[in-house]
Amino acid sequence: MSKSTLSTNQSSSFSKRLEQMSSGLEELENWLQDTLRQGLASLEQQPDFWKDISARMVDAKLGAIGRRLKTIRLLIGQQENWYEQVTQELGNIYLLIRALKNIDQLSPPLQRDVLTMSGVTIRKNELDQEGIPVTDVWMILATSEKEEDNLRSRRTWVYGWKTKRYGLVLDFAWGRTDFTEFYTAGAVFSGTLIYYPSNAPIRVLVKDKKIIKERPIKRIIGFADLEAFLENYAIALAANPWLLEFPCAIEDIVPVMEGNQLLLMDTNKHILPNKMSTFKQMKLLALSGGHPINLFGEWYGKTFIPLSVSVDDRFVVL
Repeated sequence: MSKSTLSTNQSSSFSKRLEQMSSGLEELENWLQDTLRQGLASLEQQPDFWKDISARMVDAKLGAIGRRLKTIRLLIGQQENWYEQVTQELGNIYLLIRALKNIDQLSPPLQRDVLTMSGVTIRKNELDQEGIPVTDVWMILATSEKEEDNLRSRRTWVYGWKTKRYGLVLDFAWGRTDFTEFYTAGAVFSGTLIYYPSNAPIRVLVKDKKIIKERPIKRIIGFADLEAFLENYAIALAANPWLLEFPCAIEDIVPVMEGNQLLLMDTNKHILPNKMSTFKQMKLLALSGGHPINLFGEWYGKTFIPLSVSVDDRFVVL
């Protein structure tokens, strides 16, 4: 990995970090090769095997990869096809290793994606120079929170009325500290978002926000069917192969119960694979009443997790 990666704003501390990352990458690549030689079946009997490599990646300034390895460990033995899931995840990490080792050959936006996936975040002063400002009227589609190691994170999805662009606002708070901004799903605001540099820009920083009481957007606006959405997703994935989750909004979805499984059917009778609790299933059925609804959620490559729904002009958080 070259020290001259990216732009003119590099410091000696950043160069030192790249050196630490390089040594960590060598260790991680050897670990992956050893793991594949041993076979995935052996991983069920080696819980500490994952903890050790995760900790070493954190020490090598590859914290994002370390956290991802922790997540992969949780997949082992959970489902019948866990071998396929783990193989795919390890393949994505190997692709990331190769990209980091050849980062000078990538375009600047893709370099940013590779570094972000490795745990190198862009500073706000760099964002002012490299980010893309977009002014629009934005609808807040969903918010969700989780906590890990005393760090709370919040994900807020927004949609631009005129630009038809999605944005993801990431906020973090330590311990009992409150988030500095508040977002209510279904609310609409006008303002400027700064898109983080990326080959498939999604993450944003809210530069200014003014809530609009008379909402010009009253329902979820999405793709006409599953095929149209998947075409859009394929374009984004080709631009950034390390996308973990992707915004998905589809109109005129009809929830249909078949046995114990709730099917989400588009206008072409195609089924949107989904994962949700029994409570969410019952709530969607009650809201739909057999009629089409507009759905928004996160797409994880093979599975859709619904987060909000609109029935006519009524917006409901799931």
